[in-house]
Amino acid sequence: MRPDSVPIQRLYDVCLSCPAKETGWLDWGHSYGGLMNRLPTEGYPWEDVHIAGYIRRYLGVTDSPLSLLIGEPVDIPEIQTALAESQVKRADYAALAIAPAPDDTSDCFQRLPQEVLEDIRVLLPLSDVASARLASRSFARLPFTQAFWASRFAHAHERGYCLEARDPRCSSLAVQRTRDWRMLYELTAVTPSSSQQLKNRKRIWSYLKDIVSLLLEPPLPNENMTRELDTSPLDPGESWRSVGGDFIARPANSFPRKLKCRAIYAQIANIPKPIHSVSVSFQTLSDRPYVSGLRFTTPTGEPTNIGFVLPQKEKSFAFHYGPSTITGFIVAAAPRGITALRIVSAQGEISPWIGSADGLPQTIRLCTKTAIHTIKAHFDGFKLVSLSIPSNLPPQPETTPLPLRTTALWYPSIPPATQHLYDASFPGRQFPDHEYRPLVRVMFGGDRGALLPYLTRLEVTVCNAAIVGVDFIYAADAPVQRVQACPSTASADNSVKIPFAIDGPGGERLTGFQAEGSVNGYAGGVSRAGSCWISSLKVRRVAVFVPWARSVTGQEIDAPIV
Repeated sequence: MRPDSVPIQRLYDVCLSCPAKETGWLDWGHSYGGLMNRLPTEGYPWEDVHIAGYIRRYLGVTDSPLSLLIGEPVDIPEIQTALAESQVKRADYAALAIAPAPDDTSDCFQRLPQEVLEDIRVLLPLSDVASARLASRSFARLPFTQAFWASRFAHAHERGYCLEARDPRCSSLAVQRTRDWRMLYELTAVTPSSSQQLKNRKRIWSYLKDIVSLLLEPPLPNENMTRELDTSPLDPGESWRSVGGDFIARPANSFPRKLKCRAIYAQIANIPKPIHSVSVSFQTLSDRPYVSGLRFTTPTGEPTNIGFVLPQKEKSFAFHYGPSTITGFIVAAAPRGITALRIVSAQGEISPWIGSADGLPQTIRLCTKTAIHTIKAHFDGFKLVSLSIPSNLPPQPETTPLPLRTTALWYPSIPPATQHLYDASFPGRQFPDHEYRPLVRVMFGGDRGALLPYLTRLEVTVCNAAIVGVDFIYAADAPVQRVQACPSTASADNSVKIPFAIDGPGGERLTGFQAEGSVNGYAGGVSRAGSCWISSLKVRRVAVFVPWARSVTGQEIDAPIV
């Protein structure tokens, strides 16, 4: 962090934003480069894994692939040697002579001064610099100056782990001005022949750099945020319709074990109308970007800031059909917070995803038929963990419950309106909408039942008297061979797979499922995480005979699986 000071309050808030075990370990969302076991090992991309303990199979093994973990990461002779050698010779490195193209209208950077282009390039990682040189003649003509190579040692770039290069205690400003930064860049590269100390330094820095960015890149001041650190689970109440991360319940006065989301700050804001553009700020932890703040800008340029706004890390969307009011937010959420948004306007315009929605549950719960004038947002120490709109807005009358397609968190995508979801028969509707309970849509029959004639077997995985997964197996000539209703169906010591044959090629069809178990996980106003399970499953099938006739006959058969 030197020469910068550590903002203690912000560091404390960042630590509060990470789940903790009973022993006090903070779960930063990574495995320390393989040092820790994380469970579950199989699952959906959005499932939050947790630290399970040390990897013991490598302990005491001299040729272990984890041997670099014992390399001393502080005092590294290689770096000291590189610092000394880079002071011997200094040279400026010019780019190849590439002739300008005055009439190249496809190069949008052509009109920018060289100083601006250099400032842009300094902010890019080296891989993006190479791409820019291939795409733009303006960037290709820029020389690689010492200032450019020195920028590679900033904490967010490739040599951020070489802390001594910018530390005044190791390199004075006079020394830094006379250094050959390109030589230092090349000498500090981590290669297979590098020492274990340097490899370990790079490994550790890969997990620290996001935290350093959180501490050294403060957001814009926001006096409208109030600190509301609460030990109880977040409950938006009946007046708000909310989407957010996983706020699990726990007994009062207990250690906050595995609390994936924590609301530390809150803000209620009025959205001006009309809106010209919406900007979304992002913060990254363990390589996952999260929404950290929102900025609504009017046609006159007046901003309304919500949360942690970072202009240098914003992505903006301007309405193509002119200023408009906002009627909804389509949200992608991970267990630890919101990662992406789509903005819906009163004119029916829907923005692309702003942020990362790949592999995450999505919902249209915050979409309405009228303009949204007020929103409520909760934040932890650096990211948006819950977003709410007033619950009295359409699309439905107050006495009519919203359909499951609207209220649920869906994976892998929100089902189209043409699919019937059988809302009334779904037992999970008793849980509060604001809880993080994604629904996985598995189209095992394919589009319009195209895969049903190929279905030959079901495999139900049972573990600890509960069904933990269902696999659908198809004939060899089918377009797909297997569809999983849960990726946690991998074999385990205490699990068993129970097969169930279906003669899809011969005309048998599935017509229904009957599940038995406990879904009474909501009692006394508190949802008990992990208290829902299915202990038995019954399949209703029908044998259909269609030899050459137009009529179809069949007989339904109830067959218990487990």
